[in-house]
Amino acid sequence: IPNVIIIQKGDQSMNINLIKEKESFKIKGTSESLLELFDERIAEYWYEPMYNKNEPFLGIKLPTLMTTSPNIDLYKYFCRNGAVKSCMPLYDLEEMLTIGQYMRETSF
Repeated sequence: IPNVIIIQKGDQSMNINLIKEKESFKIKGTSESLLELFDERIAEYWYEPMYNKNEPFLGIKLPTLMTTSPNIDLYKYFCRNGAVKSCMPLYDLEEMLTIGQYMRETSF
């Protein structure tokens, strides 16, 4: 489980979320050099393109998750650079909570 999750929303902002401290900091704009300050053992980088065709920063060591619509124009270069594409099934809240509980109980 990461201690820090950095969420980038298009080219507009980044949120630095400190999980244990339950704190979040919003930064206007984006910065690859900011991402490079974090240790890949405790931090993750999540990218949401927000209708923007810019790709997430690719030269960083952080584990990266990109969430986007099925519009391939938003993620084709990300996949060409070694990303693994997977599609999330649609669940309602009760199903997701049940799955989460199962995953925690079985260390899935």
